[in-house]
Amino acid sequence: MSTVICGYIFDGSMQELLDTCIRMREKFIEVKRAQILSQVNHDTPTYQIAEKIQEAVRKGQRDVFNISAAIVAYPLGRKVYLNVFDDDILRMVKKNRRFKDFSYWNNTDRDDRVTAREWRHREKTWDRILPGNRAVPAISGFTYDFGSTSFQTFYEIASKPKQQTRRVT
Repeated sequence: MSTVICGYIFDGSMQELLDTCIRMREKFIEVKRAQILSQVNHDTPTYQIAEKIQEAVRKGQRDVFNISAAIVAYPLGRKVYLNVFDDDILRMVKKNRRFKDFSYWNNTDRDDRVTAREWRHREKTWDRILPGNRAVPAISGFTYDFGSTSFQTFYEIASKPKQQTRRVT
C-alpha cells in the first residue's frame, strides 16, 4: 500500500503552535468571509448565508461555502509535526517561516530537494506518528479546527463587516 503524507514540522512548542493557529484563524475567517460574501447578493440575510455554510459543511461539499479546515498536530519528542486539511490554511502555512515541509511518499521517487538520508528519516518519523494500527490523523494527534462546525462560527463568517462611518465636521 502506498503512503502519501503532506506534512510539516513546526518550529516551536505546542503552545506556540496554538498561538499561531489562533492568529491564523482570524485571517482564515477574513478570507472565508470575503470569498463567501462575493458569492451572494449584498441584501441576502445573514441567517440565510449561515444556513448555506452549514449545509455545505454537512454535505462535505468542496466549495467556497464549506469552511471545514483543520490542522492535526503530533508532538513527538521535542518537535511538533502536522497535517493541514484546507487549501487556504495550507497557503498560510507555506508563507509562515515557522513551518517547514516534512512531506513523505513511497509511491514514486523521493523529492529531489531532499537527501536519501533525510527521506529515510521522514519515513521513520511518519511511521512512528501514524503507525499502521492508528494511521488516521484524527485519532493520532490533536486537532485545531479553524472552521468549527458550530452555527456561531457560520454566523460569524456570514456577518457582513460593519460599515465604517466618518463624521463630517
